[in-house]
This record gives sequence, C-alpha cells and structure tokens, in this order.
Amino acid sequence: MKRLFIIFLALSLILNTGCSSEKHKNESSVSESSGYIENQQDKATTSQKENEPITDERNDEIAVNQKDDVPSKENVTENPDEGKDAQSDQTVGDTSEKPSVSKEESLPEPTEPNHLPNNELPVQHDPPETVIDEPAENEEVSDPPKEPNASAQDTRAVANKVIEYINSYRAEQGVSGLTKLSGLTEYAEYRSRQLVSNFAHNTTDERAAATALKYGQYVDPTLYGMTGEPYYTANAREAIAQGGYVGTIDTVAQNLAQLVRNSAGHWNYVGNVDYIYIAVGVTYESGMWYCDIALTRTNTDNT
Repeated sequence: MKRLFIIFLALSLILNTGCSSEKHKNESSVSESSGYIENQQDKATTSQKENEPITDERNDEIAVNQKDDVPSKENVTENPDEGKDAQSDQTVGDTSEKPSVSKEESLPEPTEPNHLPNNELPVQHDPPETVIDEPAENEEVSDPPKEPNASAQDTRAVANKVIEYINSYRAEQGVSGLTKLSGLTEYAEYRSRQLVSNFAHNTTDERAAATALKYGQYVDPTLYGMTGEPYYTANAREAIAQGGYVGTIDTVAQNLAQLVRNSAGHWNYVGNVDYIYIAVGVTYESGMWYCDIALTRTNTDNT
C-alpha cells in the first residue's frame, strides 16, 4: 500500500513539472509574437514618417492625392470658375470624375461694369410702391351715419312714400298709377288730424273738413227742400289706417301702405282702375301714425 502511494506521488510530480514547462513555453511564444507585431508597427510608422517630406504644404498635397480632380491652390487662383466647380463637388459629396468642360461652351461671359461709360454702374429701378390708404393711429373709423327714425316733422315725406308704394302695388296688377292732387292733399291732411280723436269713416267729419277748406262741391240743402246749413263735400272715397310703427320714413310708409294693400275691402277701390287721382294725409300723435287716403274719379281741384 505504501508502495502504491509513493508511485502516485511520483506521477503527480512528473505531471506538474511538465505542465509548468509547457505553460512557460507558450507565454514566451506569445510575448515574442507581441514583440514582433509591435516591432513591425514601429517599423511601418518609422518608414511612413521617413517617406513623408517635411514641408508646410503637406496637408494640401495629401488632399490633392485623395482627390485628383480637386485643383491646387495655384489653379484655384488662376481659374475661379474651376475652383467653384471643385468646391461644389466637395459639398455635394460626388467624388466621381467629371468631364472637362470648355469655358466657351458652358460658362457665360461675365458682364463687367467697367465697360459702361465713365465706369458707371447699371441703374437699378425700385419696384413701384403700393399705396394703402390706412387710417391714422389716432383717427377713429366711424360707421356710416344711420337714417334717423321718422317723427312728426316727417309726416308729408311719409305721405309721399305711401303714394309711391300704392302705385307700385297697382303696377304689379297691371293698373296705371294714381295722380296726386294738391288741393285734395290738404283735405286728406285735415282728415288725418280728425282720425286722432275719431278713427272712423264719418260723413259729418268729412263734410266738416271740406267746409273748413271750402274744397270740393258746395251744397245748399234748402235748394233741395231740405233744412240745414250749407256745406262742402270733396266727393272722395277714402281709406284710413293707423299704426304705432318705429323706423325710417320708408319703413313707416311701407307699413301703412301694406295695411291698405292687405285689406280686401279697401284695396277693392284703392287698386281699382276707375280711380285716377289720389291724396294722402298723415298725422303723428302720441307714438301713433294716422293715415287718410282720398281717391277720386275726377279732378276735384277744378270744382
């Protein structure tokens, strides 16, 4: 048993000795190889440095060697057009060879200002100015004035507009327009004032208006075997309207005329072809418009 143990120890020593020797051999080889590689790199670096000329233009020569078609400094100075081409190629990144182009074929001749007489430069005309009419900083831009609402001072203007609308409605149905009578207009205005206190077709009021103005036909009842005081009559047919309208002259007139147009009983004679003369009277009182429209078949101003 002791003999076997001694043999096992001897074999272990022999194996350990061999492994140590092999490892030392490998490390030596790696070290020598590394040294060889380092020596080769040093030689290559030393060789490259020895072959490079020591000049100030080394970088320029290297740039030219990298790209043959880029001109040298001397060429760029002598031919600025070619230098621009080379610079353009470098910016774009196109390193391919480009065919040589003649200056006579591709490059336009530069225009030299010195060729002008007296070395004058070409005159450059400014573009025409666009004038914009803008308000000043402190100027206030006001809205266009609005037409005021009709009032008691506009009654005759309203009356004239009523006639225009009535004639327009008659024209729509193919009937000729009515002619305004000045004497009959005074009568219609008197009647419109009466409508404020008595809005009605009243024969007594009608005769009172004509008598006050002495307008129309004179009538003496005693001549017909009747009793009573003599009076005047306008012999006119009338249409009356009222409304509390607020607005311009045109707005008020249109509303008054529209009342008559929409009334079948009134429009039956206002729009009738048999009536050819007209007068309109308007009164404004306490926010209300009172309108009297008088119509006749004959010219009662000549009665």
